[in-house]
Amino acid sequence: MEQDHCLNPDGDKGGPNKIGPNLWDVTEEPMASVSGYQFSAAMAAHKGDKWDPEKLNEWLWKPQAFIKGTKMTFAGIPKTQDRADVIAYLESLK
Repeated sequence: MEQDHCLNPDGDKGGPNKIGPNLWDVTEEPMASVSGYQFSAAMAAHKGDKWDPEKLNEWLWKPQAFIKGTKMTFAGIPKTQDRADVIAYLESLK
């Protein structure tokens, strides 16, 4: 898998948001809840929903299909194992 897929957690723990929201503790927080980041209306409509491995898998596979209207331009990760690896990495950011 190419290392530039979104494996940079968009900042250090407690750091500022960058292109996307800071991803530290993303698996522990509700969707669209990162302070100081302006989410698209499409993503904000899911505020309060909780990320889980199944939702993360769908999001990483095809973000535009999972949340129509998201401002995330990333096309997705087609390989199942690559998505599982990213999810495991995100779960380690606690």
